[in-house]
Amino acid sequence: MTSHPSVVERLDRLAPDQRSAATAPPGPLLCVAPAGSGKTTTLVARIAWLVDGGVAPAALSAVTFNKKAAVELAERLD
Repeated sequence: MTSHPSVVERLDRLAPDQRSAATAPPGPLLCVAPAGSGKTTTLVARIAWLVDGGVAPAALSAVTFNKKAAVELAERLD
């Protein structure tokens, strides 16, 4: 099993705008930004934050722009 950073550690690594997106109230959230801006990192932090707050993982759905990002997202959440 891989060791993952805590939710607080993940949030501390984000820029203010990323942190706002990651900690937005539960519900649909669209994150549109240029390549390399940290969308996947923000999405991983949001999922961790939601699960830590009691949202069941099975209740979450994440969509990426391409397969590479989807693979990276799955690896980071594993």
